[in-house]
Amino acid sequence: MVKSATMGDWRVHNGVDFGGEPEQEVLAIQSGKVKSVKPDPLWGTVVTIDHGSGVVARYCGLSQEGVVEEGRAVEQGEPIGVIAQVPCESAEDPHLHLEITVNGKVADPLAVMNKTGEN
Repeated sequence: MVKSATMGDWRVHNGVDFGGEPEQEVLAIQSGKVKSVKPDPLWGTVVTIDHGSGVVARYCGLSQEGVVEEGRAVEQGEPIGVIAQVPCESAEDPHLHLEITVNGKVADPLAVMNKTGEN
């Protein structure tokens, strides 16, 4: 649970936020195929990528302009869009909100990316 500065309440935060600057490139965490690119009133423009092996990532808060095309294959580290704003987290500094599911279940993005220091 985290206290939302924007909404003024406590809520579950199913992802991790990576700070950045407006218009900063967002890179694919792994190779995969873009499943969808959709505007969302709470999350801004959301790019969903199927990275294979049951791993699906939602990159939230991107600009509508210059975003990767739906159905396209992307390589790890390839730009998929730029940071804009996450409307439901607009009181926060600019950032990317990243959510990951593994086999349909919410997972800790840092653990999936092996960035927690755990083996």
